[in-house]
Amino acid sequence: MNSNHLKRLLVVLITFGFISTIFANIQKHQSFSMKDGLPSNNVEDIFQDSHDVVWLATYAGLYEFTGSEIKFRSDLIKLQGERISDLCQLGNGDMLISVLGKGLFLFDGKSLTFLSRINKNLNCEINCLFADSLKNRILLGTTEGLIVLEKGKRGLVRNNNSNFRNINISKIRKIKDGFILYGNDNFPNLPIPIRFDRDKIIELSTADHIPTIELDYTILDSIDIGAQLWLKLPDKTLLCDILETVQNHHTKAYLLRYFQKGVEHRKVLTYDGKSFKDLSSASDLNSFFIQTLYGENDNWWMGTREQGLIFIPKSNFKYFDVKIEGIKNIKINDIASNKTGGVYLSTNSEILIFNDDVQVNRIKTEQLCKLISKKNICNCELKINNIAFDKEDKLWISSNKGFFTLNPRNFSLNYKGITSSENFIITGNGELLCHHKNELRFYSIDGKILDKPIYKFPKSSEIEISKILEKGNEVWIATKQMGILYFHEGHYQIFNRSNSGIHNIVNDMLFISDSTIIAGGNNGVIYKISIRKNQLEVIDSLSKRDGLKGVSIHGFQYLKDGSLWCGTNEGVHRFVYDTWHNDSTLDYRFWNAKDGYFDQTGNKSVVDKNQNIWVQTNNKLLKINTKLILVDESKRQLVLSKVQVRSQKWEMDSSRIDFWTKSPLNPIKLGYKENFVNFEFSYNFCENPSNVLYQYRLDGLEEKWTPWTDSNKTIYSNLPSGTYTLMAKAKNLSETSISDYSIEIQIETPWWRLWWFRIFLFLSIVFVLFICLFIYVRKIKRIEKRRTKQFRRNVGLKIKALQMQLGPHFLFNSLNSIQSYILEGKQELALEYLSDFSMVLRQNIDNANKDNVSLSEELTYLKYYLKLEQMRYSHCFKYEIEIGLNINPLTVKLPPMLIQPFLENAIKFGIGNSEKEGNLQISFQFQKDEYLKCVITDNGIGRKESKTRCTEREYKSYCEAVQITKNRIKLLNQVHSNGNKFYYQIDDMEDVSNSSAGTRVELGFPKIY
Repeated sequence: MNSNHLKRLLVVLITFGFISTIFANIQKHQSFSMKDGLPSNNVEDIFQDSHDVVWLATYAGLYEFTGSEIKFRSDLIKLQGERISDLCQLGNGDMLISVLGKGLFLFDGKSLTFLSRINKNLNCEINCLFADSLKNRILLGTTEGLIVLEKGKRGLVRNNNSNFRNINISKIRKIKDGFILYGNDNFPNLPIPIRFDRDKIIELSTADHIPTIELDYTILDSIDIGAQLWLKLPDKTLLCDILETVQNHHTKAYLLRYFQKGVEHRKVLTYDGKSFKDLSSASDLNSFFIQTLYGENDNWWMGTREQGLIFIPKSNFKYFDVKIEGIKNIKINDIASNKTGGVYLSTNSEILIFNDDVQVNRIKTEQLCKLISKKNICNCELKINNIAFDKEDKLWISSNKGFFTLNPRNFSLNYKGITSSENFIITGNGELLCHHKNELRFYSIDGKILDKPIYKFPKSSEIEISKILEKGNEVWIATKQMGILYFHEGHYQIFNRSNSGIHNIVNDMLFISDSTIIAGGNNGVIYKISIRKNQLEVIDSLSKRDGLKGVSIHGFQYLKDGSLWCGTNEGVHRFVYDTWHNDSTLDYRFWNAKDGYFDQTGNKSVVDKNQNIWVQTNNKLLKINTKLILVDESKRQLVLSKVQVRSQKWEMDSSRIDFWTKSPLNPIKLGYKENFVNFEFSYNFCENPSNVLYQYRLDGLEEKWTPWTDSNKTIYSNLPSGTYTLMAKAKNLSETSISDYSIEIQIETPWWRLWWFRIFLFLSIVFVLFICLFIYVRKIKRIEKRRTKQFRRNVGLKIKALQMQLGPHFLFNSLNSIQSYILEGKQELALEYLSDFSMVLRQNIDNANKDNVSLSEELTYLKYYLKLEQMRYSHCFKYEIEIGLNINPLTVKLPPMLIQPFLENAIKFGIGNSEKEGNLQISFQFQKDEYLKCVITDNGIGRKESKTRCTEREYKSYCEAVQITKNRIKLLNQVHSNGNKFYYQIDDMEDVSNSSAGTRVELGFPKIY
């Protein structure tokens, strides 16, 4: 202890006498034994390998340890129940395991090999081992001494140059220049430092000077493993060997051993870079035989002999235990803090004054009793109730005998009297509002009862007031039975469940700078409230769904950094107040017993000048260093611990798994039927998994992260085939760091969705459609052919019937002409006519059975016919046939006898009745798509004049011929349906004087194939 502290304590001792109250800084530990599921109470080693897997070497086997769970590995079943004495890791990552009563084993992550069976030189009891990977050398500490194994061509070869035989070696540790050997008995020549000079083992000299360590004093340099030291304790000095050192962030732990009366003892010290602390005494571990240390994220784990596993969480919460001479089960009933940072505690019998983590004064009730006048005899029955500071930083003390004041500057006491009070507040204008005998009364500081309303609580219940606050001219009183009592402008008003929605039990209240009030009770809800028009309005609330843990809420504090703190029956919460609104995600942290918050009996709290929160519990004082607690260097590794497919454990391919961590390698490949997947995450080492929140996102399926949840499982069902990236985040609520993890997930594409199958399917469908279409078209063609054939057959019969109708008509006319020539005695003309007539008749008969004839055949027929008609009409007309140059008469097809009727009509009704010489012109021309156009023009009298001259019989004959031709054309259009049609058109021609100049007939013939 430095001189300044000594001087200050001496002043206190001289002024107030001997202080028998002791505040002891305690750091509680947690024990885990076989009752809690530990395989054995004897934990020989806690070892972390290069894969970040932590192992527990126990007297019941070797187990994997996650900080909260002990896992049994099926590939280590041969070691179950065996006494594991030590383990180490080789350069290639394999582990060597020494087993008492068995020997040496090698574990490569997949299988276990018994080396002692292979190497006969290892048939001895192995206590410890150390692997020197740089020299390919293994040191074994046995009951028979030191054994050195070196890697040779035939495996491990024993080096027989060791001089350290018949020594029971319990530990081997690496030092700067070599190694150090420890024995498990009080051998005068142990520990022994050694080094290797090629194959020889040389003993090193020990240091002549052994340093002395005094606890809590500044020491600039730490001490390395293998050294000895004198540990100076208040009642004794011990010679200690440093067995082990473990670095845990900025703190280094030392495992010491010392001997008393031939019995070995263990002690743990910590070094923070400035001074040594006795962790064993602070954590009440002096009776434990600690065998190994392990540090992770500022937490400490210790393996003991026969007492299981010890856990000491990081010291974010500093407890001070109150021990008062002659008084047991003392209870702290109030706490207050002044402007200079002093913390004042009140019990029923004294006031304890605390400054800079040191108790500096104590006011006992005996001192208060002496201040009461002789008229009011105390008889030491005075009971302290509450304490509070006024605006002048003077401490007011309420008791069952009235009020006292204490000046913190000179610790002078003054008795005020006034009234007894169970709870009170000093208002800003210097008035006292006191609660006594179920009544609230206002007093002046000189003891006068003020002319203000008296509030009387119902006599049926004893009202307990938890907090009284003042804001302006308003006073707020929180009760544990009736809700909140509000005093304003001379009136009291009650707010509770019946009229405002808040709970009737209110444990604490706090005013916030934004003019809102924070309140909480025993229903697991924190209320944000305000007063509007004399009505209490709940603006918002926090509950379990928002992350609030616990139901009993107390100890509100709002700090300068904008954080809102409160305690519950489960732990301590810190909320970033600005994130408490509907448009933001609430940012908060939480600490519970596993984080060092052991005592959940906290009630009231205060904030000192350094923004530290001091919490009053039943019999302890808790200090929360709010700045230190936010400085967090924890770095945890998030791992994918389990994969399930359709709620069944996924059997991973051995080539796709890390044998040491049992985690899948990237990527995870799943079949198309394995698209219902559960993923389970965890930290590789975490002491408090229940205090961890998770976020998930499956990139390729989800765009946003899920909200933070306490579930470490995420489920995806009916995943489409494809490649995804599974991303996860985790944060321990007691830490600031966020760990992330990502792995690629590949869902196999079903075979029916593969490109080759789609092409095959497409081609197959095309092929099937082609076959079906081919069969269908073939069938349709066959049907159509049959139908067309039948149709053409019927139409042909009709056409032939029409042709037969034309035949008799032509025959009758011709015979009349021959008869006329014979009667007139023109025998030569009759013979010529008869010869031509026979040619026409033969051609007519030949064409009667043909559907189509060539244009050449049709022209031959027409020439013979026109010659007959010229002879008949005494050569009164001439004709001219014109054929386009691009027309081949031999290839062009057209129906027979379709032009002849129009020629006959032109001659008979047009030219035959004309007085001038007739002129008949016939032309054939190709239009588009080889459409044949035939134009017949004559210079006859025209249709109109012809109708007036012909007899009724002749006109009827004309109409019948036209109708027959029209019917033939209609039937032809039904047979030939290639887009173009047969047609005819008859037009009358006129000259310039609008007189008839003849008739024009136009016929169209589509191409016939």
